[in-house]
Amino acid sequence: MLSTDSERNLRLERIERQIRMIKITLALPILLVGSVTLTRLHAKSPAERILHVRGLVIEDDAGRPRITLGAPASNVGRKRQDAVTGLIFLAEDGTDRLTLGNTTAPQVNGKVRNRVAPGMGLLVNDPQGNERGGLGFLDSGRVVVGLDRADGREGAALIVNDDDRWSGLVVKDKGEWIVISLGMVKKMVLDYGTNSGKETQRLQERAWNESGGNGVSCPDQKSEPPGRGRPARPPMKVRR
Repeated sequence: MLSTDSERNLRLERIERQIRMIKITLALPILLVGSVTLTRLHAKSPAERILHVRGLVIEDDAGRPRITLGAPASNVGRKRQDAVTGLIFLAEDGTDRLTLGNTTAPQVNGKVRNRVAPGMGLLVNDPQGNERGGLGFLDSGRVVVGLDRADGREGAALIVNDDDRWSGLVVKDKGEWIVISLGMVKKMVLDYGTNSGKETQRLQERAWNESGGNGVSCPDQKSEPPGRGRPARPPMKVRR
């Protein structure tokens, strides 16, 4: 019995040694391949480590696209189907909430309108996808920081325009009366202060006269002197 037990133990020890040798034999190639791979990765130039892709879509836990990046970005699951080269943040229903890249046509009261010129910028939309504000450069030579009301009318705008050399800040009330206007046109500073109604009209008339009829204008719409007995025409209309 003892002899049998002794022989069994010896056999078990031999089997264990063989298993250890097999493990070592299998581990050596794995270690060698891993070492070579790491060496090659570190030996690559920075250019060889650049990731080239056409686009990227990030989904939420329900599988809905919520962030798209591309040239152009993917429109799968997006309500609007116009091309955007840049970054788009989408609502759960596919509405554009924020875009960063080429300036798309603005949506106002549910309708997409033409923009005065193409450009690049950051645009922010309300839950329905209507444009409410943004920062951008239009290829026509205009830099704009704009804030819009819910009905699409301009609330405030900070503008630098290369074409007519006008630069300044305009704030409007709900009726698009200019209540604050600070700016410069042809080296003349205009400051209307905070006013409304007849006082705004009076100051606009004075600014018109002092500027020799130049007023404050944008390339798409020039201001006109207000007539007596009718509201003054705002001296500036900012087109998106």
